[in-house]
Amino acid sequence: MRSPMLYMKKRPPLITDELIESVFLKKDTVRKKYLNAALKNYKNLDLSHLEGLDGVIVYTNSGAARMMSLTTGKTKIETLTLSSHGHTPEKEDIEGAFCALLPAITRAP
Repeated sequence: MRSPMLYMKKRPPLITDELIESVFLKKDTVRKKYLNAALKNYKNLDLSHLEGLDGVIVYTNSGAARMMSLTTGKTKIETLTLSSHGHTPEKEDIEGAFCALLPAITRAP
């Protein structure tokens, strides 16, 4: 059984700002397949035991502040609105949304 691990370094090269915007804000289904492949096939030399990423969490404040996540291999993007337009979300709102949106472990045992 794999244990959860949070990867919070600079985004991997194949997962660009443009790709994230295309998938999460523009709902581009073709680019979503590319993102899924980039997550699944991710390799890190510093973490040689790590084979792929389980998903990605995105924060955006365009319109209403919200957090979104995509689990590797899935097509549905989960979204939680954190605050209404023009209001700053509270720390507790962000922490709760982050925990609720953590992708399931999809890496092979």
